[in-house]
Amino acid sequence: MGGVPAPALGVGLAYGVRLNGVGGSFSGEASLNTLPGGEYIIYLSAPNIDVEVLDAAGSVVSPICGRYLPLAPTPPAYPGACSLRGAYALSLDAQASYRLRFSSSSSSYVRVMVALRREAGAIAASAVQCGQNADLLATLAPACSAAEPTTAITASPFGGASPPIGGGASYGVRLSSVGNTREGSVGFAPPYTADYVVYTGTPGAPVGVLNADGQVRNACGYPITDETSQSMIGTTCPKLRAGYVFRRLKGGVAHQLELGQVSPQSWVRTIVLPTAPDTDADGLADNLDRCPTTAGDPETCGCAPAVCSGGATWLRTIDDSPIDTVRDVVTDASGNVYTIGEVEAFETVRNIAVRKFDPSGAPLWSRLFDYSDSMDGRGIAMTPTGELVVAGSYYNAGSIDLFTAKLSSSGALIWESRWDTGSWGAGRDVAVDPTGNVFFVGSSTNFDLGDVEYPIIRKFDPAGNVLWTKSLTIGSGVSSSGVVNGVSTDSSGNVIVVGFHGRALQREARRSGQ
Repeated sequence: MGGVPAPALGVGLAYGVRLNGVGGSFSGEASLNTLPGGEYIIYLSAPNIDVEVLDAAGSVVSPICGRYLPLAPTPPAYPGACSLRGAYALSLDAQASYRLRFSSSSSSYVRVMVALRREAGAIAASAVQCGQNADLLATLAPACSAAEPTTAITASPFGGASPPIGGGASYGVRLSSVGNTREGSVGFAPPYTADYVVYTGTPGAPVGVLNADGQVRNACGYPITDETSQSMIGTTCPKLRAGYVFRRLKGGVAHQLELGQVSPQSWVRTIVLPTAPDTDADGLADNLDRCPTTAGDPETCGCAPAVCSGGATWLRTIDDSPIDTVRDVVTDASGNVYTIGEVEAFETVRNIAVRKFDPSGAPLWSRLFDYSDSMDGRGIAMTPTGELVVAGSYYNAGSIDLFTAKLSSSGALIWESRWDTGSWGAGRDVAVDPTGNVFFVGSSTNFDLGDVEYPIIRKFDPAGNVLWTKSLTIGSGVSSSGVVNGVSTDSSGNVIVVGFHGRALQREARRSGQ
C-alpha cells in the first residue's frame, strides 16, 4: 500500500504483522507466494479481523469456510497446539502470487499463520518413488490376513468396469479370453483419497488403474517372495506374490482396475488396500492430510490446532510508552511469564518495568522502579518459593549505581539493595540457587586505571543480607577491561558466571566467592 512492497509470508511460519493507522482503525497488506496448489488455511490472532485474499489480477478469492477457533483444552494428539482464534480455508493455485489485505482492525498488530492443508491434483509420474517397501510394510499383514476366503467374480474385458469390487476384500477374478491371452477389468471406487496397493497372487500379471478419463495411473511394482514377507511381517504370505502401489487415487471416483494380459492363467487373486487410514473421516488419508482433526467439528472448518504445532502460543505487544524495551524473561511453575525492561516516556526519562502475564498472555500487573530518570533493568530470576529477583542499575548524582530487589509473585516489594560503586556501574544479571540465595553480577569502572571496567559478583541470603562481594580485578587474572554478562547456579549451589575481557573468557564456580 502506498507504494511500499507488502512483506512476504512463508508457509508454516507465524508472523506478527504491524498495520498502519488510518482514521482510528488499522489496515495493511502482506504477500503470499504459493508453490504447490491446493487448500490453504489462514489463521489469525482474532476471529473478527477483516481479511481478504486477492489474486494477481486483484480479484477476491472466496474462502471455502471461515471459523472461530475457541480456546479449548489442547487435544492430547496435538501438544503444541496454539491459540490462534480465526481460520479461513481457501483453494489457491500453484506458483501464484496473492495479497492478504487487512482492514478495519482495532489492533495495530495481527498475528498470521498460513498453512498448507492438502495439495491439489495427482502426484507427478516423476515423483513416484519405486524400490521402497514402506507402502507394503503398512498393508502386507492385513492383506495376508484377508487373502482367505476369496469371493469369485468374472471380470469384463478391457474397457469395462464390472463387477465393482470393494477395498480390503479378497477376490478371485476370472479373466476373459481374448485371442491367446486373458484379461479382465473390474470397477473400483476408492472410499477416500489415498495411495492404494493392489495385491495379486500372480507375480507376472500386469496391473493397471484407469481413472474416469481413461488415463492410466503410474504405479510401483514389488515382488513378494517368502523371504520378503518373512523379513517384513515375520511370516510368509503364499497367497500374495506381488504388490502394485498407485499414488493418490481420488476418493469416491470410479476407476477401472485392469488385470492382464496373461497366459495361461484364467484367474487372479486380487486385494486392494489403502496405505493409510482416514481417521478423521474427511475423505483424505492421514498421511496426505496436513490437518487431521475431526471433519465434523463445526468450530474448526475441519482443520484447527495441528498446524500450529511449533509456532508461538501467543504474542503480546507492549506499548506503554513511546519506547519500550524488554531485556529478560522467566516463568513460574504455573506457566505465568515475568519480564524486565524499561519504559521511556521522554528522551531523558527511562524507568525499569517488571511485568507479569498469565499463561495465555493476558497482562496481570506491572511494577515501575523510578529511583532516577535513567535506569536499566537487565536480569530477572525465580526463587524456589515463587518470588522474583530483579537486577539493574540507575544514574545517581554523577555515577551509575547498582541495585537488586526481591518481589512477591503479585509484584509487592519484599526487599531491595542499592549500592554506590563510586563510579560508572552496570547491573547485568541475577540468579538464585536451590536454597534461595541470590547472586548478582554487574560491573564497575575504575577511572584510576584508565577507564578499566571490572566485573562484580555479590551474594545475598534469601532475606537480602549481603554475604560476600567479589571483584574480578587484574589480580584475579583479568588482564584488561572485563564484563560479566550472565550468571547461573547448579544443584550444589555453585555459581557460574560468564563474560569477556581483553584476552579470554573468565569463569568462576565457587560457593565461597574465593
